[in-house]
Amino acid sequence: MPRVAGDLYCLNHTKREEIQARRLRGNAKGGYSKALKTGQYAPLDIEPPRNVAEAETILARVVYETARGTLNPNVGRLLVTACRAFIEAHSVNELEKRIEKLEGAK
Repeated sequence: MPRVAGDLYCLNHTKREEIQARRLRGNAKGGYSKALKTGQYAPLDIEPPRNVAEAETILARVVYETARGTLNPNVGRLLVTACRAFIEAHSVNELEKRIEKLEGAK
């Protein structure tokens, strides 16, 4: 790699902080652009789930898109975790409602 103008080192090894910062910004931008081209950051067209059935539908779609390679596995893991938390919270909420109803009937 050629030297940076006015420096003894190349772009990757220069000690000049302003050059290092510019290189890091460029790396991040380049990585993001590449990810967009490969579909790693392609958004899924999904609505937030309103019930467990919708969360299960999202889970099925995430598994399918990840298996096809159109969804970044890291994004897939995030969505699976979020859906599981939603399902658990929804289930606890339903149980609390049922308990309150039973207690109110006494």
